[in-house]
Amino acid sequence: MNHPFFGRRVAYHLLLGFVCLIICPVALADDQTYDLSLHAQPGQKWEGTARLGVRIKSMDGPLGRMATPGITEDSRKYTVTVLEVEDGKWKKLDFAFDDCQLKNQAPGTQIAQFLANPLSHKHLVISRAFDPATQEAKVDIDSQDVALPVEIEDDLKAVWSSDLLPTTPLRVGQPWSSKNVSVLFGADNKGRYTCTLDHIVTLPSRQKVAVVKIKGSTTHSAGMRVQPGGRHEHEADMTTDLTMTSQFSGTINVDLATGIIELISLNGPVELEQGASLGQAVHQHGEIIYDIRSKPVASAGDEAANTDPDKPGAQPGANHRADPDNPLAPPPPSPFIGKFKSDKLSIEFRLDNGNLAGAVTMGAKQYPLEAKADGNNMTGTFDSNGKSFDFTATLLGSQLNFETNGKVFPLKREEAAVAPAANHSGGDTANPLDTPASNPALTNPPARNPLDQ
Repeated sequence: MNHPFFGRRVAYHLLLGFVCLIICPVALADDQTYDLSLHAQPGQKWEGTARLGVRIKSMDGPLGRMATPGITEDSRKYTVTVLEVEDGKWKKLDFAFDDCQLKNQAPGTQIAQFLANPLSHKHLVISRAFDPATQEAKVDIDSQDVALPVEIEDDLKAVWSSDLLPTTPLRVGQPWSSKNVSVLFGADNKGRYTCTLDHIVTLPSRQKVAVVKIKGSTTHSAGMRVQPGGRHEHEADMTTDLTMTSQFSGTINVDLATGIIELISLNGPVELEQGASLGQAVHQHGEIIYDIRSKPVASAGDEAANTDPDKPGAQPGANHRADPDNPLAPPPPSPFIGKFKSDKLSIEFRLDNGNLAGAVTMGAKQYPLEAKADGNNMTGTFDSNGKSFDFTATLLGSQLNFETNGKVFPLKREEAAVAPAANHSGGDTANPLDTPASNPALTNPPARNPLDQ
C-alpha cells in the first residue's frame, strides 16, 4: 500500500505512563470497473503528512466517569520515491522523513510535552519481494546504518507487506473485507475492516478520484515486564499491560490516474484498559486520531504539463495564473472561495488581503477562521471566544470535508455565497464542536471544541 502508518505502537506505549478512528449519497453501481492499485513507476514520487494517535476524554473513577482530557499524537512529514518496479508492483521505495514529533499530554493535565520522534529527518529504503509459490511478501528495511526501535521496524513490515486496497478492478458499490487491520494500524493489531467503493468524483482539473468508505474494529495489546536485575537492581518483578480497542469508520480517497492514496481519514471511539492482569484495571475512553494526506510530486520535466488545467493529468488545485508569461499577474481565486453547507453547520471562505478567511456558522453562532490552501487541501484555525482550534479540509468537486478534533463534517457547496460578518459569540471558551464534559461536578472543565457534538 502507499500510506505510512507505522510506529503506532510507539504512541500506544507512551500511554502506559499516563495512569499507575465521509458521508455522501451512495451512487448506483454500474458496469464500469476502476483500478485502485498503485500504478508504480520508477521515479514516481509523492509527499505526505500523517497525524496518528489517541485523544483521551474520560476515565472511570471511584465516583463514576470523570473528564480527564489527554492526548498522544504522532505527527510526520515525509516524501516517498519509487526506486524499483517489478511486474507493475513497487519493489523498492525511498522514504525521506522531514520534521516528525510526538505530542503527549497526560490525561487530566493541561500541559503537553513534545518529544523527539525516532523517524525525524531519517532516510529509509524499503524493499519488497514476493514468494513465487505463496505470493506472500517479505519486506526488508535499510535504515542507512541508523538504529530504529524494533516496534517501528515491525510496523513498517506489517504495513508495507500488504495492500490496503484490492489489486483487481472494482465496480461502484462493490464491497470487500479483510482481517488484516495491521495494514492500517501496524503490527500486533487484530480485527477486521469492510470497504465499499462508494462513488467516483471528477474534479474541475479532470482528475478522477475514487471515494471509498471504510469501517471496522481493531484491538491492540501491549505489555511490559520488569524483572529483578533488569535496568535497576532494586526493581521488583512487575507486569504492566495495556489493551486498546477501537471502532473506526471513515473515507479513503484514491487518485485513479496514479493509484496514490491521497486521503485516509478515520474516526471513532477507543477504549483503553490498563492493569487488568493485576486485578486493578483502569478504564479510559476517547477517540482515535487518524489523518493521512498525500499528493504527487511532479518531476521537472512534467511541471509544464501538470500546470496546464486544460490538459489531462493536471494537478488538482494548481495555482494557475491568468497570464503565465507575466510574473506579476495575480493567481486565480482559490477553489475554496464560497459557501458550503450541511444540516449541522455552514462554512464560508473569502479572500482577505490575499489570505483565506471566513467563518464557521453553527446555529446562531459564528466562529471566525483563517486558513491556508495547498491545491485542494487546507489547514487553518477557527476562533471561539479567544481560543483557537485547528482544522483541516479537503475539496472533492462540490463537497468539502471539514475535519476538526477527529470529527469529519461533509458539506456541499452552495451556488450563491455571501461573505460572513464576524460575530464573536458569547459563552465559554469551548470549541463549539466538542461535547460537554461528561462529569458535571467538574468546576473547571478544559476548553472544548464547539463543533464536537
